[in-house]
Amino acid sequence: MTLARRSLGFAVVCSLLMPVLGRAQARIEDFTFNPLEVKRDPFSPPEIKASEQVDELRKYDLFEMKLVAIMTGLGAAKAMIVLPSGKTHIVQEGDRLGRNKGYVMKITAKELTVTESFKDFRGREKKSYEKLTLEK
Repeated sequence: MTLARRSLGFAVVCSLLMPVLGRAQARIEDFTFNPLEVKRDPFSPPEIKASEQVDELRKYDLFEMKLVAIMTGLGAAKAMIVLPSGKTHIVQEGDRLGRNKGYVMKITAKELTVTESFKDFRGREKKSYEKLTLEK
């Protein structure tokens, strides 16, 4: 093959590939990364769905809740509570419960003791101990 024929073939191949390469270059330029458009901060921890459960347990007063089951055994005792919305939750000692900053203090075979904190009319912080008994 002569040099003139080779250069003519190269010119034909280039003329055929240039539109394809131009489109590929345009596609690459269309996809740029802008860090300001990212919706979630990659360095913050992902949202936890358990927070919805915690908010729901703190949404109701204690007298609105029903204690329906207590589970004891080898591990820590747990109790099943039914909320007015009809949802059930399993709680254990130390879990938050009720509107008044309450937490589960003790679980026995027949009742659940909740300690609540509140302020009296003078602004002093007081604690009350409420008991939820197992319903039959």
